[in-house]
Amino acid sequence: MVWSYILEYENNQNYNDVRRSAIFIWKNIAEVHCVESDDIIEYAENLKKIYNIRAKDALHIACGVFIGSDYLITTDKQLYNLELDDIRIINPLAFISEVEDY
Repeated sequence: MVWSYILEYENNQNYNDVRRSAIFIWKNIAEVHCVESDDIIEYAENLKKIYNIRAKDALHIACGVFIGSDYLITTDKQLYNLELDDIRIINPLAFISEVEDY
């Protein structure tokens, strides 16, 4: 599990205290913490241009790529329909199904 600076930023913007607190717990169990870098920002900018996705989404993907994640798990249909060479974007149910086979 990964925690990133963009996840922290978005979570801090969450108006729902219960959800914000529940998600913040993930930070404490994350094995990797991704910090901002020029390379991540540049990669995200390219994703935005090529795939016409939102800046925050591009940053989530870029963080995953730069820390070497195999998967980015999301419920955002626009994202999990992207096919990238650097990371597999997948919805939670498909991920569970896939890893149960191992």
